[in-house]
Amino acid sequence: MIPTVINVLGASIGPDGERVLITGPNSDGLQVSASASSVVGDHAGAGVTTTPTVTLTVTGATGDVSVLWDNIGGELAAYALADDALTTAFRRTIAAGATDRATFLATVTDAGSGQSQTISVGAAFVDSTT
Repeated sequence: MIPTVINVLGASIGPDGERVLITGPNSDGLQVSASASSVVGDHAGAGVTTTPTVTLTVTGATGDVSVLWDNIGGELAAYALADDALTTAFRRTIAAGATDRATFLATVTDAGSGQSQTISVGAAFVDSTT
C-alpha cells in the first residue's frame, strides 16, 4: 500500500498526485462543506470589490460551532466581511487593471466534541473593464 502524504493545510496528496480535502477523523465526526470553492468579485475600474457570499454547512456537531476565517495566502489586504460567521463575503480594494487573488481558510470548531475542521475558499478581485 502506498502511503498518503498530508500537508499542513489538511490536503492530502495520493499516490497519483491527486489532492483530497481531509474532512475529519471519521465519517461520524464534524464535517464542513462550502457553497463554493472559489468566488469572484468584480468592479469597473479601481475601487472596493466584494465577492458573492460563501456559506459553510456543518454536520456532525454535538454542540455550538464557532467559525474563524483567516486570509492564508495571496493578497493579504483582502479580508472576510464576517470573519466569525458561517456566511461571509470577501473584500479588497483593487487598482485599475488589477486582478488580485487570496485564499481564505475557515476553521470550524464544535464546542461539544472539541473537534475542529478547516476548509479553504479562493477569492479573486477583478477590474471588469480590462
